[in-house]
Amino acid sequence: MSEASGPIAKAKARYAALTLRERAIITVALLGCTWCIWLITVSDYLTTQEAEMARQVRQTEMELRLATEEQQQLRRARSADPNDALRSEQAAVKAILDRLDAGMASSLSRFVPPERMPELLSDLLAEHRGLKLKLVKRLPSRALVAPPAADADGDEPDTPNLFLHPLLLEVEGRYFDVLGYIEALESSTWRFNWRRFDYQTDTYPSGKAVIEIETLSRDARWLGV
Repeated sequence: MSEASGPIAKAKARYAALTLRERAIITVALLGCTWCIWLITVSDYLTTQEAEMARQVRQTEMELRLATEEQQQLRRARSADPNDALRSEQAAVKAILDRLDAGMASSLSRFVPPERMPELLSDLLAEHRGLKLKLVKRLPSRALVAPPAADADGDEPDTPNLFLHPLLLEVEGRYFDVLGYIEALESSTWRFNWRRFDYQTDTYPSGKAVIEIETLSRDARWLGV
C-alpha cells in the first residue's frame, strides 16, 4: 500500500508547490482534454443521428408530395370524364395512400408519444442522482411537411401529415453525469430526434446542459399534462 501511495503523495506535493498561475494552466489543460473527449464521442454521434433523421424526413416529404400530386391529377380527371378507368386510377392512388399511411403508423409506433416525453425524461433523470432538473419546456409543434395549396375548386387535398413536438430540458451537474444521462436516453426503447445539445461550465466541475429533442405524431396538439 505504501509503494502505491508514494507516487501519489509525491504528485500531490508537487501540485501543492505550484504557483497559482501554474495550477490555472493545468486546470485549463484538463478542461481542454474534456472538450476533446466530448467532440470525439457525443458530438460525432449526434451529428450521425441528425443526418439519419434528415434523410428520413426528406424521404417522407417526397412520398407525401408524390401522393398529393397523384390525388390532384385524379380529381381533375374525375371532374372531366368519370369512368371505369378513372375509378381504377382512384383505387390505385388509394392503395398508395394506404401503404403510405401504414408506413407512417409503423414509424410512429417507434417514436415516443409527445405526452410521454416529460415522463420519460424525468424517470431517466431520477436514475442519475448527480443531476438536478432546472427546466422542462414544451416548444410549439410544427408540421413536418408544409400542407399543399388548395386546388382550383378551393378544396384542400386530403393528405396525411406528421407533426414535430420539440421539448427543451435544462439540467445541472458534472459533465460525465450529463454524458451518462445522454447515453441512457439513446439506449431507451423509444425513438426521437436530437435538435440541440449544449454544455457550459460556469463553476467547475459542475455545469449546465441544455437538451432539445423532438418526437413525431399525427396530432398537431400537445396532449396530456
